[in-house]
Amino acid sequence: MQNDIRNRLNNYYRQMNIYPDAFQCPHKCFCNQFANQEMTEAKMSMVGSLYGKKYPRITVVSLDPPKGRDGAFKSPATRKTEFVSEFHESEDFLFSPPNIHWAMTQIIVKDILIFWGYPVNSHSAVVDQSYSGRIIENVSAYFSHVNVAKCSMNKNDKGQANFQVHKKCGYSFLLKELEILMPQIIVSQGKNANKIMSNLLRMPGIEDSLPAAKIVHIGKSKTLWLPMDHPSHHTGEIRLRWLFYIDAIKKWIIENSADSINTLSDEFTLTDQPGSEQQFFPPEISNESITQVIEAEPDLGQPGFSDFGLYKCLACGKMVMGFEKKNHEREIHGGKGIEWKKVR
Repeated sequence: MQNDIRNRLNNYYRQMNIYPDAFQCPHKCFCNQFANQEMTEAKMSMVGSLYGKKYPRITVVSLDPPKGRDGAFKSPATRKTEFVSEFHESEDFLFSPPNIHWAMTQIIVKDILIFWGYPVNSHSAVVDQSYSGRIIENVSAYFSHVNVAKCSMNKNDKGQANFQVHKKCGYSFLLKELEILMPQIIVSQGKNANKIMSNLLRMPGIEDSLPAAKIVHIGKSKTLWLPMDHPSHHTGEIRLRWLFYIDAIKKWIIENSADSINTLSDEFTLTDQPGSEQQFFPPEISNESITQVIEAEPDLGQPGFSDFGLYKCLACGKMVMGFEKKNHEREIHGGKGIEWKKVR
């Protein structure tokens, strides 16, 4: 499926004259006036090699691409979806730790994937705790990442582009690109990204009403939209609000088990009719069976993901999620039973 989506993206970028090899965007002069010296032309979206294959289609929407004059995306060839996707999938976070934004993006996506059976690793970073000293897993293969602004304004100190650039680019290209990606879950990052999304989806003001979760329609896809704070500047807010998003995802799974979330089983059917939209069709799964999937303890010797309450350890004062209590007792207190106080 990801190959089909990549092909559609390539065709769309060519059609809109923003393909890296043949960039003739009609807004080039407008945007370039806001650039530091000269902007770097369009960088395409990342589409993971396993996007939509085993887990739901998750799309992350951020504002700006990285500076084009530095790093891995200097030439047109390195700004195409195929290269961008392969580059991010090959990143070794143990050897080269990601910046805060990309680290939190990976952690957020990984913690969402867990709802559909992504293996739990008790040593991996999780959203609601500091990731210092913990493993950041590279899950780039399983999601897509879209920048509102296609071109880099090359701002100093990784500064954001002018909001006029975001509006021009976002309103010109973003919604159609999301239709091609057919996301089942969208995570938008930061106030201005949320504002662009809220205006495109005719839900103005969401950016000032976090936390929020909305059911929206992107083309033919029924989508759970999770607007979040910016992961670089508001990590603490994301952690404090994570339980809200957990509840929204659980509700989404239960309410859409038979017709929208399609990856609780490996048995898919993919239509491939000329001229038709390709979609996954899941086996019929009752709400009761979905609840059992969520609440059941995994038979892997791993902590269960059934208790999403927040608890305070009365021995050391650390706050952990309910499903992490046993790990905490084992790793911090040598397996000794500890008294807990439920906070929420």
